[in-house]
Amino acid sequence: MTRYHLTRREFLWGSAALALQLAGCGGQERSPLVVSLLENSVPTELIQEFTRRMGRGPKLDFEPIEQLQDTFRRLQELEANSPNIPDWMTLGDAWLAAAIQQDLIRPIADLEALDAWAQLPPQWQALVRRDRQGAPQPEGDIWAAPYRWGSLVLVYSVSAMEKLNWVPSQWEDLWRPELQGRISVPDSARVVIGLVLKQLGESANQVSFDAAAVEPRLAELHQQMRFYSSDAYLEPLLRDDTWLAVGWSTDVLPFTQRDRRLKAVIPDAGTLLFADLWVQPRNAPTPGAMSMEWIEFCWQPDIAERITTLSLSTSPQLQPSDPDAIASVVDTSPLLWPGEAVLERSEWLAPLPEEAIAAYRDLWLRVRQTG
Repeated sequence: MTRYHLTRREFLWGSAALALQLAGCGGQERSPLVVSLLENSVPTELIQEFTRRMGRGPKLDFEPIEQLQDTFRRLQELEANSPNIPDWMTLGDAWLAAAIQQDLIRPIADLEALDAWAQLPPQWQALVRRDRQGAPQPEGDIWAAPYRWGSLVLVYSVSAMEKLNWVPSQWEDLWRPELQGRISVPDSARVVIGLVLKQLGESANQVSFDAAAVEPRLAELHQQMRFYSSDAYLEPLLRDDTWLAVGWSTDVLPFTQRDRRLKAVIPDAGTLLFADLWVQPRNAPTPGAMSMEWIEFCWQPDIAERITTLSLSTSPQLQPSDPDAIASVVDTSPLLWPGEAVLERSEWLAPLPEEAIAAYRDLWLRVRQTG
């Protein structure tokens, strides 16, 4: 059903090659650029454009990976003597701390020298500066180059809401009595408890939280559920088996773009964000000029706008100071740019210590088992 599966976030408990397919391993000379990327996260036409700009010469190797969680698994499987180790791989921000802790990737020493790095908004620079344990650190090494982001949204059946004569717009709507038994949310303790915390006016990244306040709200939300699903919630909405779901924008936007039976909204109280990043495997070749040109290409303003509108996920280089680009993106979908005020109230799910992860898990299991 969906191209990008929400199982990309399940860790929160604690094909054909592209038309450009290029030189492979099989004894051939290594391509000057090898990129393993989440399928369709950079549209094929942009990869073709980058190849044209590089001119005639050895073909470039872009390997599509169908699901984001597979990129982390592939990083774990790479050995020092693996053939054709990628110069760059897509990695979700959710896996960045684990990749650093497991010594799967290396800092990107040359990234700070790029002019485009200085144009990257401070919150994006902060996202990828980490210490050697993977924790955010303002003076830490730069471990990744972000190239697109998305958000958690409410998606609903238009026909069902017409019968109720209202439309959802806030996280609080998940608790409305007329929706009892008609909702699905991701099967993830961090996400769902994070939503409860946001509804209570707290950060979704609480290391410790007031269980006496959170547990009753979580139990009430559990009573609203038709089912928990990380990848199978859009068809039930289309069948009117459910009326409202919580999902990631990269799942939802392709549907709402082509099917008017569904609509989506980002609550103005803020939401949870995710980012897709370029990382360098630990044993990748020493970065050459073409390697850094790939990052510069992705961060060019015109390419950033096209990544946003064509892949339906927003480039971090999209700047409020460029109103024409913002207008083009909003015209494609308002969800791609919910506005600075909403973004200021939104947050990424940050790494938590083991004891905090255990507290989330224990509360999640207790409510699910007793509900």
